[in-house]
This record gives sequence, structure tokens and C-alpha cells, in this order.
Amino acid sequence: MHIDTLVQRLAAGGPAEQRSDGWLVRCPVHRDRHPSLLISVSPERKAILHCRSQGCDVAAMLKQVGLAWSDLFDVTGEITAGTAPSTELDTADIAALTAYLDRAQMAFAGSPAATYARQRFGITEDIARELRLGFDAGTTPFVHLSDSFREHPRLVVPFCTTDGIAHGAQGRDLSGTDPNRWAGLTNPEGKRWTHLAWFSRQAHGPVVVTEGPSDGLVVAATGFTAVAVAGASHARRRATAEAIVAGNAGREIVLAGDADESGQQFNTHLTEHLAEIGIRARWLSLPSGCGDLADWRQHSGDSFADEFGEAIRTARPKPLDGDFDDDPAELLEEVRTFLQRFLLIEPSAWFDVITLWIAATYFLRRTEAADVAPRLGFLSTVPGSGKTLALDLVCRLVQGRLAVDPTAASVLRTINALTHEDSDPGKPDVPVPLGLDEVDNLYAARGQDTSSITAVLNSGYKRGQDTIRADTNDQRKAISYTTFAPIVWAGLARAALPDALLSRTFVVSMQQAMPHERPASFRPRRDGPVADDLAAKLASWTASVADDDAVSTVLDQVEDELAPMVSNRDLELWSVLSLPAVMAGGQWPARAYAACEALRNAGKDQAENISVRFLRATRDVYRSGNWGRGINDRVVFRSALAERVIDADAIFARWGRGQGIDDEHVRRFLAEFGVRPVVVRVGKETGRGFRWADLMPPWNRYLGEDPDEPITE
Repeated sequence: MHIDTLVQRLAAGGPAEQRSDGWLVRCPVHRDRHPSLLISVSPERKAILHCRSQGCDVAAMLKQVGLAWSDLFDVTGEITAGTAPSTELDTADIAALTAYLDRAQMAFAGSPAATYARQRFGITEDIARELRLGFDAGTTPFVHLSDSFREHPRLVVPFCTTDGIAHGAQGRDLSGTDPNRWAGLTNPEGKRWTHLAWFSRQAHGPVVVTEGPSDGLVVAATGFTAVAVAGASHARRRATAEAIVAGNAGREIVLAGDADESGQQFNTHLTEHLAEIGIRARWLSLPSGCGDLADWRQHSGDSFADEFGEAIRTARPKPLDGDFDDDPAELLEEVRTFLQRFLLIEPSAWFDVITLWIAATYFLRRTEAADVAPRLGFLSTVPGSGKTLALDLVCRLVQGRLAVDPTAASVLRTINALTHEDSDPGKPDVPVPLGLDEVDNLYAARGQDTSSITAVLNSGYKRGQDTIRADTNDQRKAISYTTFAPIVWAGLARAALPDALLSRTFVVSMQQAMPHERPASFRPRRDGPVADDLAAKLASWTASVADDDAVSTVLDQVEDELAPMVSNRDLELWSVLSLPAVMAGGQWPARAYAACEALRNAGKDQAENISVRFLRATRDVYRSGNWGRGINDRVVFRSALAERVIDADAIFARWGRGQGIDDEHVRRFLAEFGVRPVVVRVGKETGRGFRWADLMPPWNRYLGEDPDEPITE
């Protein structure tokens, strides 16, 4: 077939731009608005078709335009376009390009390009100067500018290597009339400009790989280093991944393809190629409704930089199916060792509990046979005990989401991953583990209705629990949300927390470290990738072993082993916690059972509600035997009991807006246990108070038998 006929058939009546490396037409498969199908001819006179946008199948192209495979061979006619060029550029090419870019850069300040770069990408004058951005009104001479490039004023973006030398460039149309928007350079004869643009802003930190220069400029404006790949189809080539690895100097890689199918394939191909090289890349998750980073920035405005930085921090690797071939017992040991580096917790058996809880969250996402989601809580009496760090580390290892000042609606959407589109490659597996920091503040605020969020948190303990909400768009309809999810929380004022939450929780008491006990400091840039790698391995391991029948068998076995030690809800908690231990094998089953034996009653006093805690304080007052005005070994005035309880437990000094509990608070607390004030006499004084004998039954019932002799009149 004649080359002109072939080009016309593939162009299907659309524009066909002749370039030094071939002809550029619109792809007949995905019907792009901007020409992306490159038609070149080999020395053997075979036509080579390459969709640079989505890498469309050649057979699909031929079928769409009614051509056969034979039409691609023995191409006739005058072949004026070059074959697939090499990648080598000589010094003359680079010098000519540099001269053009220098002229464009001189015209940038105060130009429409400067205004557009600032408004669209957040590029300041200093950043533009650093990236050598330029402006071409269509009058700057350069032999490798195509006709379409010259027809419109453009923001000129150099495609530099890691050492800052330009090996290519692209121009963004500023008039809004060019359907191509971005235009590249025509290649020198037998050579090719680079398709990678390094926007180096930091010497350290992650390298963000974007699909095109627009998102690369957005990343650069936030201070991160970006490498822009001009054309999603280049991600299909292993050479692209190798070039990125060669330039990133060992830094971690975050993939930021667009939210559409092409962007998902962009991330997937690079992930696979990087994995072959030994690099585990992380995927950046775009907010719902944002097609790319530029859209996200326009939507978020001034808050974008903070949101983007948090998204980079929480980006997770995409596990590769079937890639786990390590010893799971050793993997759990690695997680335990990682936690011990940064946390001080006694006894050390708590590290076994935390490690197994982390692993259990992945089983909950992989199999429905595990139907209970234990909670994990970190409590301390004073700030600075490491509870927030513990929460952050656990959230990162479980690939969960940390909620600040949560509402019932935000918790439901997070658990159900409704903040992600179904097509989002970064959408997490459900149920999504949820982290709640400073949970005591949530329940300490006066006048705040916490009934809705408490109901959500409590009902999510068992699988199958749903909550019903009205459809805001149609009040006649109701929407059912699952509430089942693992929850990890941290707080100070443990007595203010709901009983139902605490009774479902492994409560870890944190303590401040002495100078000689201080663990290592967690450094996100250094230690974060280690945590992410462990999380990816846990996800891969559980995906390979979480068969419903196998998990059910193990849970039955575990319940039989633990039944002599615990029962009812405690049996549910410890059974699910022991699941990953038995699945991993090695020493872990014995560790899990030993932890249950040692810690099954740990945290019981932390889990008591405020009324029980007050009751305990009254018993401590009696046991102290410190008699005085208003109190003796038989009775106590209400006012005297209020003063002594504050001495016994400092938390009650915060009651009454910091004034401490008073007579009325004492009456209400004890009324819950059926103890009523009576007229009592201490010395020569009489007044309303309580008989210690009346407090003995609730002491024994709610606090356990008192070893002291019974109180008698």
C-alpha cells in the first residue's frame, strides 16, 4: 500500500502532521482529541503504528479503519519520514536546543506564560527561574519546532536530565484554541528527544512520577521533586522505569498517574517494571472528582500543598499478586522489632499483641470468616508518653486512615472507602482500619452530642452490623453503611470513654521513658519506607493464605485452646488476635497464648467507667484510715467524702469546670449504686452523709471482694 493512502486511511479524514520521525494522526481506537498515533516506516519498508497516549492495540486500529496486517508490509511511495529514531543526541543538537530555551526564558517574566504557570500550577517566579521555564509567542526561531507549535503562543517547559541539561522540551498552548494543548519538538534526523522531564526541587525525599508535564509542574510547585513522562504509553516500556531508577539516586518512588483508565495503566505498568528491578513504588491516591493533580490543585486552592503532602506521606504500595515467598513468622518478627525500636511499652508481651492486631486487620479485609474486629487503644496519664506515635505507626502498618475530629458521617465514609471512586487505583481494601487520636477530647467536650459516632464505633465490632442513614438527595430513601472495621485509638482521659468501646479494646498503658530508656526517634523519610514495605508484605501474605475454610478451621482450633483462660467477649477478642499467630506458625502460637495468659486482665481498671472509678476512690479513702473532721471509721459527710476522693484520684479535681466534685456530684455517683445519703454524726457534728457499711455491697460487687474485715455498725 502507498504510504499516503495508509496515512489517510488511519487518519480517517482527520489531520495528519508529517514529522521527522513519522506522521502523527488521531488514534482510531480511543478517538482522542489530540493526535497521538505515530506512523513510522522501518528500513524494511514496514509501517510501525504506536499510540503514544494509551498504547492501543494495533489489531484494533486496523479493524477500525478496515485494513489488514498485510497492508503494513511493503509500503510504497516516497518515504520522507524517518524510521524509529535512536535516542542519541549530539552536542550540536543540545546546544541548539539550549540556545532556544535561553531565548524563551528571557521572554518569560511578565508574559502570559508566567501568568498561566502561576494560576494553573502555582509556579512562582523563583521556581520558574529554577526550572528554566520560557515563553514563545510563535516568533522564537528553532529548526525543530513543528507548524502547530509555532501557530500558538506557548509556555515552554524544558525536559532536563537529573544534571540539569535539556534534552527535549514541550510547549503548552496559552490561547486555548489548539486542541493539542501540549506540543513537542520534531526529532533530529535519526535521533530522538527525551520523553522524561526531571523537575528537581529537593535533594532528598520521594520522587513523584507524573503522567505529563502539567502534573509535574504542580508537584514542583509544592517543593517535591517530579519526573514527568510525556505520554502514558511510555510507561509500557521497561526502559522508562530503568531511566527513572537511574536518576532517582535510591529515593523512594511515588506514582501519580491520572484518575482515568489510562492513568491506572500508567501506574500499573511502571509498578510491574519497577518491581522487576527490585523497587516497590507507592501509589498516590487522588481525591474523588479530580482527574489529575492540576484539577486537585484548582479544587483545593490554598490547602492543596498540605493535602498533597499528606497524600504523599500516606501513599501505599500496590501489592503484586503472588509475590510473597518469605517466612510469615519472620515477617511478624520484623514488625515486632520495628515497633520496639520506637516505643517503650511494658510488659514486652504487649508488642506481641500489637503485632498480631496489625496482622489481624489484613485478615479481616481478606476473609469474612473472621467476623470480630477488636479495638486497640493506647492510654497514658500524662502527655509525652508515646501514644500518638504508637497510633501513627500502627495506622501506617495497617494502611489505615487517621481521623482528626471525626464525625459519624466521616467515619462511615472512611470505613466504606467511599472517599474513593471504584476505578481509583489507590482505593484501599475494605474495611479500612480507622485511627482516632485524642479520643478523650471527643467525649470531654461539654454539650457535644456524641451519640451518633458512639453508635457507629460500637456497632462496628462485629461483621454484618450496618447503620442506616437518610439519602440527602432523596429523603424518601435510606442508605445502609457497614460499620464493621478495626479501630485503633489513643487518648488521655480514659474514664470519659464509653464502656462499650473500652470493653472491646486491648488497652495498652503507655508510660514516659526515663532518659536512659528512650527509644529511637521515628524519622519518616528514613523509617517510613520500611513501614510501608512491611505493610505491603503483610497484605501480600494474608492475600495468599486467607481462605475462608482455612480461617474458620483455625478460629475453631484457637477458641478451643483459649476457652480455659477466657470466655465470652474476651474469647472473641483473643481468638481473632491469635489467628495470624497460628497462620504464621513458628513460635507465634505459643506467644499468642502466653500473651493471653499474662494480659487477659490487663487494662481492666482502665476500662471502668467514671462511676466505677469514683466507687474505687471511695474504697481507697476508707482503706487509708485517715480519719478527721467529717469522717471516721463508720460514717462520712458528703463534703468530706468529696474532698478525700479528689485526694485519692486527681481526675475528679477536673470536675465542675476545674473546681472539683462537690456534694451533689457525690450524691449522683453513689445513687447509681443504690447508696442514698442519710443523717450521720461525726463527733458533735451532724449532717447528710453515708455509712461505710452501705458502700460495702457495691464495693464487693463492682470492684471485687474486699480482703479487709467487713464493716459493722
